[in-house]
Amino acid sequence: MIDGRDSFDPCALDHSSLRHLLWVRCTKALEAIKAADLLLRDGNFSLVIVDLVLNPVEELHKIPQTSWYRLQRLVESAPTACLVLTRHRMVSSAQLKIVLENSWSLETFKEVDAISQLRFRVQRSHLRSEVSY
Repeated sequence: MIDGRDSFDPCALDHSSLRHLLWVRCTKALEAIKAADLLLRDGNFSLVIVDLVLNPVEELHKIPQTSWYRLQRLVESAPTACLVLTRHRMVSSAQLKIVLENSWSLETFKEVDAISQLRFRVQRSHLRSEVSY
């Protein structure tokens, strides 16, 4: 997992999960993209998660579009999935986009079945079709 804002709390996971986690701590989005490039080139990871949720949108806009296409090409040539988490639409080259359509409040998290209220939409970039759940 590539932590784009050095915000991950490893205490939230149990020891057995942490044993299988490579945590790359970054402070800027561009550092996270460079780390993703390195991990995807390695080819030994089945999943690379790039967490850019807490990075400011201004910082995300500084990522060149060519970087996203380079990551896409790396994923296509390896047995690896790459999941990029952002609050804004950033990855134009993504094959699939999962858009969360809920608006959350603190009260939502107090509800027992808040997870069952998740509403999201899956977009296929190349086929221009959408499926809602």
